[in-house]
Amino acid sequence: MNDVGGKTIMVTGASRGLGRAVAVELAERGASVVAVARNERLLGELAATSEHITTEVADVSDGAAVVGLVDRHPVDGLLLAAGSAPHIAPIQEQSWQQFSEIWQNPR
Repeated sequence: MNDVGGKTIMVTGASRGLGRAVAVELAERGASVVAVARNERLLGELAATSEHITTEVADVSDGAAVVGLVDRHPVDGLLLAAGSAPHIAPIQEQSWQQFSEIWQNPR
């Protein structure tokens, strides 16, 4: 991740967690970042942190949305950090539905 200056990199799942942290780091290293997530408010907060970050509200599980993103933003790199957030609790306190939802989520 050292030589990203002048590159355009798309980061999915950029509104929080690992995706957000990577988007910020890439922007600090001089990359133009296209930050993609479903949460418009959190993306707006992210965009305010750097002039190198532009945002796109999209669900990357939607194939048509992905095609549109790629058409609008030719990129040099892609970082996939999108995903569903698991239910956080000790396993013995979760139902099977809560525990298995993360890999059964159709999104």
